[in-house]
Amino acid sequence: MVSGAKFSSLPTAVPAATDTIVGVRGGATDSQYTVSTIGLLLATSNLTFYVSTTGNDSTAVANDITHPYATTQAAVNAAVSYNWNNSAFFPTIQYFDGTYSAVASNMNFSPMYGTINSGISFQGHVGDATKVILTDVFQMSGFPSGASIGWITFNVPTATNGSAINPVDTRVDLFGDMIFAGNSIPFYLEGISELLAFNINITLTNSGPIQNFIYTSPGVVWFQGVTVNLPVSLTISDSFLHMTGLLDQSGHGVTLAQFSSTTFNNAGGVTGPAISAKRGVVLQTVNGEISDIPGSTPGLWDNMLTINSGANGGNNSKQGITWTTLTHTLTAADIPQNTWRVVKDSTPARYLAMNDGGTLYKVALT
Repeated sequence: MVSGAKFSSLPTAVPAATDTIVGVRGGATDSQYTVSTIGLLLATSNLTFYVSTTGNDSTAVANDITHPYATTQAAVNAAVSYNWNNSAFFPTIQYFDGTYSAVASNMNFSPMYGTINSGISFQGHVGDATKVILTDVFQMSGFPSGASIGWITFNVPTATNGSAINPVDTRVDLFGDMIFAGNSIPFYLEGISELLAFNINITLTNSGPIQNFIYTSPGVVWFQGVTVNLPVSLTISDSFLHMTGLLDQSGHGVTLAQFSSTTFNNAGGVTGPAISAKRGVVLQTVNGEISDIPGSTPGLWDNMLTINSGANGGNNSKQGITWTTLTHTLTAADIPQNTWRVVKDSTPARYLAMNDGGTLYKVALT
């Protein structure tokens, strides 16, 4: 340090990843940190972090195809050690062909250092999703601008994890074809997450049973121009779409699921409920019909589910609010006090019913 000099008068320079910064902690104890460790290295270009089954996390180098990482987590840690704030550049995690097991790849993407504001991309073999196979869950959190995933096969059995792609308060964009070979839930959205897919193929090869195709609580799902290839027969144990609007009784949020120009091949071979929806859900399909969603039975939903049609260039040509379906005879306890519902009970009968201070009033609909 130059005696008497102000920090503002010292020359500036772009630091290197291995430069050391000396800090002070615990009074007089000096601690040394590298620039990359505390996330001050400014990203000045797009960077690719290669991952290989023969890689080495200790010797890997960013943007160097000859020195790949062994695990996804190590590659992500290296990516978030850069400062991407207000950057026009972004990082890509690029997989070599191969199968990555739970032992080889820790798929928890919560950053250790820094924040990626530009998003992050996870890419398999472009043009052939069969060549990169992941056998553990993609659990993503901590990425404000989200993550992009493409050209990857997930073969995740429920014994390993209940889901394949699991965003938590994160946006996920699917930019390349995807294959799901295991019997775990392909898309499990937690918190307020988004799942967007445009003009790609999504293929399921396992006949199940699987719990759901998509589970969200709450969140946004938007498929545009997507072809979903289902196996000839597929058993669903819960519902093809499981959608919950509110996180809990005090939470807020609406689940919006939109399927525009989306084709479900072999939809007739799906056994199980199509939709489970409750507490504030909007579903938009091409025809505005629950039958647009694969399933041998319609499923169960409350009368906070709104169905829209996405026909006529996205203008809703029809819209409806569903009723509450009960598996028993209607009682006052089925309706919150001082509210009304359209109800179909197990008799089966259909009612316009209200709960007035604990007393049930109902009119049969014929």
